[in-house]
Amino acid sequence: MFSTLRAGAVPLLRRVFEYTLASDEYARRPMALYIRDDAVRQLASELAKRQGQSVTETVRAALLEARARLEDDRTTRDARARAAIEELRAMRRRPVREDVLYDEQGQPRL
Repeated sequence: MFSTLRAGAVPLLRRVFEYTLASDEYARRPMALYIRDDAVRQLASELAKRQGQSVTETVRAALLEARARLEDDRTTRDARARAAIEELRAMRRRPVREDVLYDEQGQPRL
């Protein structure tokens, strides 16, 4: 991209680009969400119309719901993992019975 520019323009463009990315004003500006898929755009418009909201509000609500669902999934998964860890710790504290491991002849049970 920069190969067709004059040598002095490249550092200037890099500084402008870095300033633009670091600028608070640039970060606070709203940006357009471009939906390339016509079916997705149509679905968003249909949902917005049914809910009496703008497409932006509908997309925002859908994204917030998806994020909340992921957080709930993570919370549930963490709770299951903690329960499994506690069960393993409890199993470790139980004494091992030899009759479970070996048969009457002293051979290991498979």
